Amino acid sequence: MIEIAFDKHLDPFFKEQEHPLLDVPDLCNKPFDAYISYAQKAIKQYRSQKYLIAISDDSHFDTNLLSLAFFIASCLDNQNTVDCLVIKNENYKKAFENYKPYIAISIGIKYALRLIKEPADVIYKELKCLNYLNFSIKEDCVQNTICYTFNSQNTSYITTNNTFEALVYASLYKILALAEIEIPFNLNIRITSDTRDIDAKEIISTILEKVSPYINI
Repeated sequence: MIEIAFDKHLDPFFKEQEHPLLDVPDLCNKPFDAYISYAQKAIKQYRSQKYLIAISDDSHFDTNLLSLAFFIASCLDNQNTVDCLVIKNENYKKAFENYKPYIAISIGIKYALRLIKEPADVIYKELKCLNYLNFSIKEDCVQNTICYTFNSQNTSYITTNNTFEALVYASLYKILALAEIEIPFNLNIRITSDTRDIDAKEIISTILEKVSPYINI
């Protein structure tokens, strides 16, 4: 999975070596799928490289979306060898701060992709262990559920019915918590024993759909 770095020097050098400088097309007003499509092509084109360079250009693309797209494209490419996308921006500290919510998305996606490889019992065991975040977790052994509560005053509840839904909404909860965004619903995760194979592309797409009302994608 590709990492994202930020650097203030507007040149094709990083760690004292020259690397490919991306000629990013005009992606303004394009859907996020266009960013992912470009990232997939770039990763294939530069498969032998470890670092890729992109100089920020707000008139052509959204740096946050480009960075997230490269992370997702690397997740979907089993042959990816690119280690890092380096974003060049004179105000690199501000650029990094603006990217933090998207770091939360990448963490949530990485979390889901790790767990889709596990059997259902392991998945639900893992979903009980997010209590280091700023929401409470309680297991109801009678109802066979795990309840995430962000705000006890919330009257809106979402209930999951299978491991796919459980992973999607648990990942969403994790993303919003890490991004310090108030979560407007509590979550009831029903513990099931379904054995459906979960496709990586499908779960990434669904997580992005669910997070888009909270973080611009």
